[in-house]
Amino acid sequence: MARCDSAMRPVGAARERECFVSVTKRLDVTAASCCLGNVPAFASFSEEVLQRIQAHLSQRAYERHQIIFFPSDPCDCVYWVCCGHARLARLNGDGRELTFRHVKAGDMFGEEFLAGEVVRNVHAEALEPTRLCFMGAADFVKLSGEIPELALATARMLSRRRVSLESRLAELVFLSVRQRIAAALFRMHKLYRTDLLHVTHQEIAALVGSTRETTTAALHQLREEGLLEIASRRIVVKDPEGLERMTRST
Repeated sequence: MARCDSAMRPVGAARERECFVSVTKRLDVTAASCCLGNVPAFASFSEEVLQRIQAHLSQRAYERHQIIFFPSDPCDCVYWVCCGHARLARLNGDGRELTFRHVKAGDMFGEEFLAGEVVRNVHAEALEPTRLCFMGAADFVKLSGEIPELALATARMLSRRRVSLESRLAELVFLSVRQRIAAALFRMHKLYRTDLLHVTHQEIAALVGSTRETTTAALHQLREEGLLEIASRRIVVKDPEGLERMTRST
């Protein structure tokens, strides 16, 4: 079975929370097929290739706000999201947090070992009940060498992520906080295909590299402009095209 158990320890007092016991087990064929079917990169794989991948997969379930892995945990496996929603973030010494990425069904994460990393430098947190498939690092490297389709799919995924990160970096340099928030909300609207976003002001602040206070003020401005509505732990996008236009204005 893939070795992938992270110790349940707090990441500073501000991040302490109750962690739930998760069950790790081998996937049966039906569950594995369902999981792999959510991965767009695997859509063109033959049944034979999928079965070879499935033989090395395990699954684990996480509750809302449960930590999947911590900084300094070993980079010993790679994950795919079967269902649910999680985020990857980094917390610095003074308690500020930056969210690098949200992952949803079909997304892959945790592959830092491919770059030679030995331990994690971010933490991953489930934002709702989430089920993951995972594979040990050694198995993934071995299969990638044996299955050209898997290696090519991974290369394409990493290339798309690089393009996305370059766009995020450009936003941090060239856009105001209000524009960065508009860009983040527009991306989430497209990603989850819904106007109702279950996200807090603090989570948005961590996503755009700002403070909660500045983020709240900017959200109120966007509300006054008729672009969104604000409720408890929810944002309702009313004008996604308007949010997108805002990111292109100077």
